[in-house]
Amino acid sequence: MQRWLCLGTRVEDATRIEPDRALSVLRQSTSSTSCSLSQVWALISRQGLAGHLPRSAREQWSRIGSALRSGQLTIFERPRALSKYSHTDPELHADETAPAPAPISDNLLSLMISRCDPTLEQQPLKFTYLLRGLEGRPVLLKIVSETFPGRIVHERALSPVETRDGSHDAEWDGIITQPGALQGERLAPPYGPAKVELVYDQTYRDEASFSLARAEYLFAQRSMLRHKKGSALLLPGPLSDFEHPLVAVACLLRRASRLDDPTVVLVGHASPSGSASVNDTISRARADGLCALLEEDTDAWVRIATDHGSLPEIVAYFHYLTTSRGWALTESPPPPDIATNEAKPIVRRFQEQYNEFFDGDLEPDGKCGKLTLGAVFRALRRDLEQACDVVGAPLIALHAKTPTLAASHAFATEFAEVQADEDAQLVDVLALPAASADGLGPELLYQSASFRGQEVPTEEAELGNMFIGELVLATDIHFDRRTQSGVVFELEGSGGFQRTVSMEEGAQNGAETDLRFDGVPKDQRYTLYCHYESGSRLAVFDQLSWGEMLHNKDSFEDVVDPFSGEPV
Repeated sequence: MQRWLCLGTRVEDATRIEPDRALSVLRQSTSSTSCSLSQVWALISRQGLAGHLPRSAREQWSRIGSALRSGQLTIFERPRALSKYSHTDPELHADETAPAPAPISDNLLSLMISRCDPTLEQQPLKFTYLLRGLEGRPVLLKIVSETFPGRIVHERALSPVETRDGSHDAEWDGIITQPGALQGERLAPPYGPAKVELVYDQTYRDEASFSLARAEYLFAQRSMLRHKKGSALLLPGPLSDFEHPLVAVACLLRRASRLDDPTVVLVGHASPSGSASVNDTISRARADGLCALLEEDTDAWVRIATDHGSLPEIVAYFHYLTTSRGWALTESPPPPDIATNEAKPIVRRFQEQYNEFFDGDLEPDGKCGKLTLGAVFRALRRDLEQACDVVGAPLIALHAKTPTLAASHAFATEFAEVQADEDAQLVDVLALPAASADGLGPELLYQSASFRGQEVPTEEAELGNMFIGELVLATDIHFDRRTQSGVVFELEGSGGFQRTVSMEEGAQNGAETDLRFDGVPKDQRYTLYCHYESGSRLAVFDQLSWGEMLHNKDSFEDVVDPFSGEPV
């Protein structure tokens, strides 16, 4: 019996063997020394039927069986005709001898992707493909993803040069070309994994899978971004030991400005306790509140402060303005449950000083209404601008719109160890390339392998620039020349701070003398002493806050010349 293994051709006067029997015959043939599985596999590989991945013997036989059943591969047979010289049947004639089978043509088509980068990084994706017999024919290159809208990410026809016989090295830059909202963007991790496809027709086609590199995002120091339980206001206060949370945001913005096409994503969180609907509402409000501050949307912030803020929080911020920003609003830390009547004098002082500092026109009625909340927003926005100026961060819109998300605490697997409610009340401030933010959700961000975060720490030196200042006390007092060299002013803080400046070190500024004290913490109360050469001293003022020192106009009334005893 004569048999031929054929690819898309027929043998004259021969019968095609049905696929299952053909596979059995082929298996028996490869067990002999005249034929081997590797030879059969090499043959179908050259014809583009093997695919691009290496296969085990079991997988190879499976692929051969599929080719036999689909008709891409066939086996024909016919009885062998004996020649007239045969010793067994001399009656047969020479014209009955079977012709030699036709050789396999080199013009048979072949298409295969032989190599592909396993991951799309920042560099273009590189791959290699082999073609034969397809020069000038329509071969499509596709990038597809099952999770991408419309599935096709990129599609183009290969040029005639790209379809010539042989091996071709190619690459894809990772940019989405299909029409739609994402056109021109880089394919982001939410749409991985993906595939390269080469397609001529349903028979001649191949594909190679690749993954998308994990997107790296930066996040601000979370310990500085905590909220009071039930509140959506991100304000300095007891939870942060009066460290301004916006310093952490400014540090994040500085690092974000170094990314290519960055955007900031805000994710509000709530504690594990409470109903899902309540947690979702407060989480969303926390993200939207900071978003309003970043985008300078006064009305949105005032609305959130009205719905998800409280008077004690606002008064606590006024105390921060007193201790660290040069205002004179409170004399001592206000109680956490301060009543409206107790808060009225503090609110009234804020309204008066706001009118002075910001050239405002608030009615000093002691009521914390929408106009007053708008003034609080303006003071808070100035804090953000100052923090960005201190750390060198550009306060610019990093994207057309800052995405805000609400996340159930369960999504944040890295927060799983957090047990205390106050540690769970926060807004997560993230920065990442804009393309990676498309389609982003809490599950993808916190639970998938597509994203990896890196904290941007807030350095003490940067905090120091916010909370340590230079104090210049200007005075028009004049000592007699005999005594001036012995006069020294000492500034003493309640937290251990101590600096001295002599009158001779003071800088003359017209008729006044400027006494300059460097590195003064803004959260202590201060007493200023005037020391004489005789050893005596006089307290010029006692237990004033930073703001009270800046606004104190009568500090030097009681300083006297030690010789004459007259006020100087």
